[in-house]
Amino acid sequence: MESKVISKLRHRLFREFLDIILLNELNIRNLGGYDALSFVYNKYGYRVSAGTIYSILYSLERRGLIRNLTTAQKTVFELTNEGEEMMDVILNNNDQIFVLTKKLIKLQ
Repeated sequence: MESKVISKLRHRLFREFLDIILLNELNIRNLGGYDALSFVYNKYGYRVSAGTIYSILYSLERRGLIRNLTTAQKTVFELTNEGEEMMDVILNNNDQIFVLTKKLIKLQ
């Protein structure tokens, strides 16, 4: 029972933070939609629809955190300066994010 609950919670957190997961990978390398799908499956073992991935990528683009680089063959996405700054804040405040998450799920 416990492992099932933890597994469901892990999946829920994964879904909620998928935009940050993608931003973090874009902090390392540029990604196309297929690259993002492959990355998510290979690293986390979750199959995510192309519609979900592209929806998140386009949302991040509208927010000014990433931009697309369209060539004749492929569209890839890269972080903007604003996206890099956001990832710096997130990565430099891991402890605070962990404490916040812990407080949010603490039942009292």
